[in-house]
Amino acid sequence: MVLSVPQNRRKAVLKQKLGFLISKTFYFDFSAKALDNAYKIYETLKPMNIEGAKKERIGGEGDGGYVTIISSPPLQPRIAYSFGISTRSPWDLEIAQRGYEVFQYDGTIDKPPDYHPLLKFFKFNIGSGAGQKSVRQILEENGHTDKNIILQCDIEGSEWDVFESIDRDDILVFEQMIIEFHNVYAAGKNFKRQLEVLKKINKTHQVVHIRGNDCGRATVLNNLLFLPESLEVTYIRKYNPATQKPENVFSECFDEFPLKDEAPNDNENICPIYLGSFCGKRDKKVFWLFRWVLIGFLFCGYALFRVLLNDLGKNDR
Repeated sequence: MVLSVPQNRRKAVLKQKLGFLISKTFYFDFSAKALDNAYKIYETLKPMNIEGAKKERIGGEGDGGYVTIISSPPLQPRIAYSFGISTRSPWDLEIAQRGYEVFQYDGTIDKPPDYHPLLKFFKFNIGSGAGQKSVRQILEENGHTDKNIILQCDIEGSEWDVFESIDRDDILVFEQMIIEFHNVYAAGKNFKRQLEVLKKINKTHQVVHIRGNDCGRATVLNNLLFLPESLEVTYIRKYNPATQKPENVFSECFDEFPLKDEAPNDNENICPIYLGSFCGKRDKKVFWLFRWVLIGFLFCGYALFRVLLNDLGKNDR
């Protein structure tokens, strides 16, 4: 599915924010520190447009599908790595159907969920622990140290370890990376470490798309900014390691996220998590309107609670 630019205005933004709060569990943290930390995270994840490329959500609209940049013509040979397969991996299957040889890595399952002649499954995890292999090891074993690879990484929190330890030469092999970052909290104990990992990735790759995964929870911060605990981020390599020259042209991105055609990860949710635009000032009128609507909901809930309490008191007499 090719994605189009959003058409979010005040009513649509309010609808998305209320819809997510109604359908999911969330946290409130209105502290100045949490808001400042959230802005620091989003600053490192600021998307840019990439000229001459289009965004497609590969793997379907639900969880397991990811926004991928399709270059024309595709880089040769067509190779993709997938870290973290689980029992459902629609991105792997669709990218294989498009002619990519997909190397799958997951030590938590015995076999992949789908069959395709271009899918190659390996039963171990990527990392530095016992029974795991590093990115450098699998690149050398596959003879891919000088290739251009698309990476999809969804390894439930271990991505911070992988990208904290990865060498510059190894990360540059990935011309595109689709990473799902987990356990993102503005006031979390790992905030500083996570911020450094994001800054490290930015040295070699540019964010071109971001999305909050609504299967998890989100923190509601001051100014009614949402920070999902899981973020799907698409990166494009800034320069070609062989030529040491830029291979893409990036420009300012004024889109609002999620894009217009993006559906929720969880089918039970009303809408995806609204992140907004990463350029310019946020619409304060939306935030104030949302805040008063939220206060109205809380007041109505309190009033209903008092009525029920009074009725119970009358019945006890």
